[in-house]
Amino acid sequence: MVSSPSNPNPYRLGAQGIRYLLRQITHQREQVLLALPEGVSSPMLIVPESVTQASFELQSLLLPEPAVRALRAGDNVQLSGRLNGAVFRLSVELDAVHMQAQDGQLRCHIPDSGELHERRACPRFAPPSTGPRTVAVVHVPGEIMLCQLVNISREGIRLRLEVPHVDIGDEQVVFCEVRREHHLLQSKADVRWRKTPDGTHQEFGARFLARDPDFLHRLHPFVAELERYWARMRA
Repeated sequence: MVSSPSNPNPYRLGAQGIRYLLRQITHQREQVLLALPEGVSSPMLIVPESVTQASFELQSLLLPEPAVRALRAGDNVQLSGRLNGAVFRLSVELDAVHMQAQDGQLRCHIPDSGELHERRACPRFAPPSTGPRTVAVVHVPGEIMLCQLVNISREGIRLRLEVPHVDIGDEQVVFCEVRREHHLLQSKADVRWRKTPDGTHQEFGARFLARDPDFLHRLHPFVAELERYWARMRA
């Protein structure tokens, strides 16, 4: 599930950044990998709405192995996984353990620090959930669609569309517009992947095709502003 990160200098996450990371993992329904000293690893999901200021809960996806059933409150475990192309690693202490016949649930204390290893050459940054609104519009043949900006980098963009039936196929070229305060980005983009996580919406990633100086002059300050914001959040 998780390969070795290629970035030798990971981002250091504080507790606030970890809480944001956990909520994004939950929102995107990504799995995390629970690793135990005995060499056992088990896929888990974060229980929706369980992330608080102090703790979060994990739900076992498979029948818990004996090593998982042997866990007790106070034990330390390792969590890892991927989110938007980055690899994260957390060492957490268990607050409570609840094991049933077919599944298991763990309540974990949110640690004070963690690591986020960016695997791409150009890190992507999500717009803040508070403050000025970010508006994204995508043009495809016969359709103009309002999207949610998931993240953006100096090379590409990830968007969420609340209409699952619109066909945005791989290798299709679309026209994107992104607005935030005084920023305006406009570019054709090459769709590289698309997924429909739960049947109610779709997400797709695309690479910007515009590389002219005017576009880059607009793009780089936009990304740099988001990068500074998340650097402050991770401090």
